[in-house]
Amino acid sequence: MARPPDSKKARGTAKSRSSSQGTDAREAEASAGGRTPATQAARARPGPLAEGPNVHMTSTEAQNAFGRVLDTVARNGTVLITRHNATQAVVMSMERYQALTRTDDPELDVLEAEYDAMLAQMQTPEVQQGALSALRATPEELGRAAAAAAARRRKEGR
Repeated sequence: MARPPDSKKARGTAKSRSSSQGTDAREAEASAGGRTPATQAARARPGPLAEGPNVHMTSTEAQNAFGRVLDTVARNGTVLITRHNATQAVVMSMERYQALTRTDDPELDVLEAEYDAMLAQMQTPEVQQGALSALRATPEELGRAAAAAAARRRKEGR
């Protein structure tokens, strides 16, 4: 009567056969540039940063094949770089970057102009001398100047 193959030797052979199958899959993925169709599909997801799907790459993939990152950006517009399954950086086309940073807000333009005008006023020699005088003044001198300014404002009706 034959014994069933439950010996350690039989189990070891089955184990080595399954691990060699795993090695074959890893070798196939490595020869495909670290990407199989399944991983590419899983990593290409629609997202808010790009017009098309966002392509995810690990930081190691991006570091080792930066040319591929640039090619992917040229095709898809955006590559998300991940480290430990968390997005750490975004590489995008110049056109996409300019579209995101462009401001067509007239209120912002008005505020920017007002700020520039105020900054220019503060850069005059008289204002700079006044600031130096205030910094060098004693507490008593500052107190007298504040009381005089308050009296002027009351007199002017502000």
